[in-house]
Amino acid sequence: MSVAHPSPPRLQMRGITRRFPCVVANDRIDLDEKAREIGLLARPRSYAGWVVVPALSILLALLVASVLIIASGLVGPEKKVNLLLPLVAYRSLVVGAFGSFKGIANMIVAATPLMLTGLAVGVGLKAGLFNIGATGQVLLGGFTAALVGTQVAGAPILIAIPVALLGGMLAGALAGFIPGFLKAYTGAHEVVTTIMLNALAQLTISGLVNDVFRAPGFNLRLGLHPTQLLASLENDCRI
Repeated sequence: MSVAHPSPPRLQMRGITRRFPCVVANDRIDLDEKAREIGLLARPRSYAGWVVVPALSILLALLVASVLIIASGLVGPEKKVNLLLPLVAYRSLVVGAFGSFKGIANMIVAATPLMLTGLAVGVGLKAGLFNIGATGQVLLGGFTAALVGTQVAGAPILIAIPVALLGGMLAGALAGFIPGFLKAYTGAHEVVTTIMLNALAQLTISGLVNDVFRAPGFNLRLGLHPTQLLASLENDCRI
């Protein structure tokens, strides 16, 4: 007599499509299959993978850039191929970024927003969301921080700077909340909504800077008080 083996457990999901539009009503999910998928996705990468993949990515980028740099010599004044031109360019890149204290400071200032924005995108990717709107969120956050800073002129530095930073964080969070809300309650894909909000943020800030908050000289300089500025480590240094 053959014994019938029990079928894998299945989960029937009902009545939650309003809150989670991506789930189809009455959809049956094989729990064993989902467990295998989660196990594959959650499998930790080896330490070698953490080093080899970024290293190969950087090396490939340098090789592609070298080809373009060599090709640029054909349209330069000498109009000839110079295989050493990439080395000259990369040397200037390294010396400019690390050759002096001012270069290191300016490199940190330029890289910090990119690193923090990349981390923000990475958090969304870990949750399965493609936040393409980080550019607009950073712009709105920076603009709001500057605008709030002009409104607390004269306040002590321990108050002015945290208040300005808090205003920027709230503005960036609000810009990220909009596509999240649309994703949860309407099913709108976050890639589409965040790309559209990028353009909206850029145009809105452009209009505000060039019209509403335009100061003499066509710059957004509404009289920042010295107490709102962090001290520079060195003259003509951006950090």
